[in-house]
Amino acid sequence: TREETLTKRDKQFLFILLAWSLYFPGTALAQTSSKELSINEIISRTVAAEKARKKISGRYTYLQHMTKEELDEDDNPKETEKTVTRAVPREGTQYNRLIKKNNKPLAGDDLEDEKEKEREFIEDLRKNKGKKKKEEGSFEFDEKFVAKYNFTLKGEQTLDSRPSYVVDYKPKSDDLKEEDMADRFMNKTKGTHWIDKEDFIIAKANTKLIEPVKVFGGIAASIKSMNFTIVMKKTGSEWFPSSVNQKISGRKLVSSFNTKVDVKFDSFEKKSD
Repeated sequence: TREETLTKRDKQFLFILLAWSLYFPGTALAQTSSKELSINEIISRTVAAEKARKKISGRYTYLQHMTKEELDEDDNPKETEKTVTRAVPREGTQYNRLIKKNNKPLAGDDLEDEKEKEREFIEDLRKNKGKKKKEEGSFEFDEKFVAKYNFTLKGEQTLDSRPSYVVDYKPKSDDLKEEDMADRFMNKTKGTHWIDKEDFIIAKANTKLIEPVKVFGGIAASIKSMNFTIVMKKTGSEWFPSSVNQKISGRKLVSSFNTKVDVKFDSFEKKSD
């Protein structure tokens, strides 16, 4: 039904925004310092490093192995779907091309459907070239993101043999400005960032919804809870996504949903010029 489609689209939007905003690979700019840094200095350097990473992102194709589980109210799996997609460059951005479903290569109607989705994706990009979808927004770690939260340095921790700052964040107030759907979620989230001490890249991030968020005015759906974690890994001079885990639950019309998504990344290949 239309209501179910809207709900699925919203869950996909939330997952993609969070993940895309954090896991595009890129080369970090080292910014070491011999003195202790304040939390403001750490955040400022992280914003700069993440911006630099974004500018050179998208240079790689890679595989995403996703396991999606629909859970019952006790978090027991009711339905499981496994997919493999390859991130490929399209019209200056990225398209996640479905190549396997439940351990089988796409064939027949599934293959034709995927080809049609990619054609529609490209057509939509060309039609809306240069237009920003204001209703969606972005979860990128930039000045707008930073302005919403209070940050607290909790200490240091080693991740993958690399020291990192552990930084908690929470909204500055209960009445933050809301311009788009990303704002709607960010205004109601808190979390922790593990910031690499050498490169000032977010090596790990955990985000939680602290109160329910209404979708489409709350008539079609609402998100009751959300817990999102992404882990990055540095290989050589490049930072790559390693894993994404998300659990999200809520309501669509008179029924509820409870979904768990786990993603692993591999087979990174530099795109040819």
